[in-house]
Amino acid sequence: MFKFLDKFKRKQLEKAKIHKEEKKSKVKEVSQEMRSKKPKKDAREMKNEPWSIIYGPLTTEKTTVLGLINQYVFSVARTASKVQVAKAIEELYGVNVKGVNMINVSGKKVAFGRTRGQQKDWKKAIVKLVKDEKIDIYEK
Repeated sequence: MFKFLDKFKRKQLEKAKIHKEEKKSKVKEVSQEMRSKKPKKDAREMKNEPWSIIYGPLTTEKTTVLGLINQYVFSVARTASKVQVAKAIEELYGVNVKGVNMINVSGKKVAFGRTRGQQKDWKKAIVKLVKDEKIDIYEK
């Protein structure tokens, strides 16, 4: 009777070993396939795309007044630099940028009932354009 149990245990152990080996071989195949595939674009290249740097224009009463003196305000990525913003604006809107000022805006403190939190911090850029150039933000 004990011999029967020993045989049964041996068969189970053999099945488990075979199953482990099959899993290992499948994992190796999948990892080799993943290595052979090349990514479409590098993450560094994606960061330099103009649409990943500039989120959009800000339209408030103050920014419309700044538009009269050839300055436009945009919400930009937190990691963006002045040079990147200038290049992105020139590429997206086809205008010549004279200068860029950056402002880090801290998120507002908010409360939902008893829970307290904070909105995300963000960055805005004030872009000065060369004389006689305009960006049509309010397209109809």
